[in-house]
Amino acid sequence: MQSTGRAFFFVLALAAGVLLALAVFQVPQPWRAILVAWLLICATLGVLVVRLVRHHYEYKALQQRRGRASPVRVAPREPATPRFEGLKVVMSSEGGQRYTI
Repeated sequence: MQSTGRAFFFVLALAAGVLLALAVFQVPQPWRAILVAWLLICATLGVLVVRLVRHHYEYKALQQRRGRASPVRVAPREPATPRFEGLKVVMSSEGGQRYTI
């Protein structure tokens, strides 16, 4: 089955090539070179565009398969307060004033 498909594709490609060559041969000589160059450039650019579009759709499909997990945001760390073991807050009995010793 696979061999038949390959042969059919080869025959179709050969027929398309022959028809294209006959069509180009019908064009007068000064325009023939321009037509051939135009066909080569368009074929090359067409293949590149098709590859880019295919790559874009494969990339989008891969993103959808992975899912859109929201990025994890890390809260900024607050600077740690310095700890002094030798300091002590003493409350005065007169008026609630604080003294650091």
